[in-house]
Amino acid sequence: WNSTRRVVVVGLKVRRDFNVYRAAFASRGFAAMHLPTPLLLRSEPGSGLHYGPVAAPRRLESVAAVLCHSVLASHCFKGYPDAAGGAEAANATDPSEAARRIFGAVEPSVKINRLPGARQVLTAKDGLCATLRASGLSAAETSRFTFPCWSLPEDRRRLRDALRRGVDSSVQSSDAVRGGVEPHAPQGDAGGGNGGGNGGNGGGDSGGALGGGVDVGQAQAGWRRREAFPWRRGLWIVKPARGSVGHGIAIANASELLAAMRGEAVALSYGGSFPPGRAVVSPYLSEPLLHDGRKWDLRTYVLCTSALPMRLYLFTEGVVRYAAAAYGSSGRAAYLTNTHVGKETLHRGIAPITGTFAALGDHFSARAQRGGGEGEGGGGGG
Repeated sequence: WNSTRRVVVVGLKVRRDFNVYRAAFASRGFAAMHLPTPLLLRSEPGSGLHYGPVAAPRRLESVAAVLCHSVLASHCFKGYPDAAGGAEAANATDPSEAARRIFGAVEPSVKINRLPGARQVLTAKDGLCATLRASGLSAAETSRFTFPCWSLPEDRRRLRDALRRGVDSSVQSSDAVRGGVEPHAPQGDAGGGNGGGNGGNGGGDSGGALGGGVDVGQAQAGWRRREAFPWRRGLWIVKPARGSVGHGIAIANASELLAAMRGEAVALSYGGSFPPGRAVVSPYLSEPLLHDGRKWDLRTYVLCTSALPMRLYLFTEGVVRYAAAAYGSSGRAAYLTNTHVGKETLHRGIAPITGTFAALGDHFSARAQRGGGEGEGGGGGG
């Protein structure tokens, strides 16, 4: 697209995955270049990207694309002193300012795998919770594709009121929910944050055919007819707002959650401890659809090639993630489908805890023909 056949890959995970990138780009006629350190940014717009030692940086020329292979853009781009404002200005901590500096430095013909602000509104749990609230969707509407969520500490009062109204006990009717707690109703205080996972129970309900003749839409419709809000049982899942790899996740009942919010030391029924600092709380789906007695979820992949206009592609294949222990047994390995947790539990890699969509569809098709069933509800993730 700009007569250049060189791609620069930078970020914390490049050392691990560079050979994969190099082979993939080579098959398309591109040469991949690995930079061991972040690209350098001057503070003035249009100054271009630089690399190498700060004392003698070199301008990055003739590049078709820059791939930041890291969750945080700060692992890929770093400001350095110059006459126009110094490193402090270039290393802006405000996400919008940092994005402006990064995109301002990149030449218009160079592609970059970043959408400004995506982490703040989508890929961190508290940010996604804030985005859902800002959407103005009701609890009934959001229940079609996700779980309600509360961000702590800012939603402490609303969550406390929800718990005290008995949302955690027996199943509530949809009318009671609409007249009671609407966690995603506009509140005028949708804070910042980053999305990714909604602190809830994960995927499992990914639309589309799983293979083998499973009609997911029809199954979901039947599920909702039986119970308008199947997550309104007795347990809640609490996750660190910016956590990963299954660390700091706790499952608690309402009384334990209320006590923890009051600052009391609580021994949680399902192990673990209430995460310190910012957290996201969601109802826990207590009756997930099981596969051979284990929880599972779907890890799907979406490619965004344009923001304006929005252009998305959903990959037809993905990864099914299985819990490492049977549902109902003790320990978090029975309730979380996180592959890091599974590997720590089994010490056998990811093969026993992952699978394909096609195999999952074949399993449930065969089970349906036999007339068997394991649990109810959607395939809750971790």
